[in-house]
Amino acid sequence: MSSPRLNHDTKTTAFPTATPSTPAADISPPIDLHITFLQTPGHTPDSLAWYDTHERHLFVGDTLYELGAERMPIIFTSGGNWIDYMESLHHLLAFVQAQNEAVVEEVELGIKPEGGLDGETWTLLTHLPRLLLGCAHQTPSVDAETALLDVIQLFERIIAGKVPIVQRAEKRGEMFCLWREAKGRNGGEVRFAVGAPERLREEVRRVRETVGWAKGEKVEKREKGRNWRLW
Repeated sequence: MSSPRLNHDTKTTAFPTATPSTPAADISPPIDLHITFLQTPGHTPDSLAWYDTHERHLFVGDTLYELGAERMPIIFTSGGNWIDYMESLHHLLAFVQAQNEAVVEEVELGIKPEGGLDGETWTLLTHLPRLLLGCAHQTPSVDAETALLDVIQLFERIIAGKVPIVQRAEKRGEMFCLWREAKGRNGGEVRFAVGAPERLREEVRRVRETVGWAKGEKVEKREKGRNWRLW
C-alpha cells in the first residue's frame, strides 16, 4: 500500500483504499465464536465486556480489578462517568446471576420414597459451574457475582461518604482522590480501591438528589434528553 500523496494543485490529500482479500460476508459457513459482547460504559465511554459461553468466563478489562500485589486501585480518568458505571455494574450483575441460575437439565426422580406429602416428587436440577470474571492487571479468574457485588457495595459506600480519602492531588486541572478502606469484609484484606476525579462522585450525588433517589430503588428521569437510571 502506497503512502498518502499531496495533490499540490488542489491542496488536498488523496488516501489509498484497501480491499479485504476475503470479505467477512463471503465466509461460509459462518463461524460461531460463542462470544457475547456487552456494552458497559462508565469507566470509559466506550467500555465493552465480552462473555465466552463455552468457558463461562466474563472479561471486563479495566472496568474493575482487584488491588492485588501492586496495590492498584480502579483508576478513572476525566472521561469516566459514575452514573453510567453504576448502571453498567448492575447490568453485568444481572447477566451473571441469570447465567448462574440457568438450569441445564431437569430430571424427574419420581415419588419421594419416604417422608413428605403423599404424591410428592423429587426433581434433580443440574446447573453449570458459576461464571468466572477476568479483569485487567491482577484479576485473571475470580467468582464473577461475588466480585461485582463487592465493587457495587464499595462504590455505594464511597458515594455515601463512608470510605476515607487517603490521598488527594490535583491532576489535569481537577482534584483526584484515592478511596481505600482500612479493612476488608469481616476484617480481612482490602480487595478493591478507587482512584478518580472527585467530580465523578459529586455528579452522582447531585443527580441522585435531583431525582429523589432512595437507596435500593431504581429511579428514572428524563433530563436534557437523557434517561437517567440510578440504582
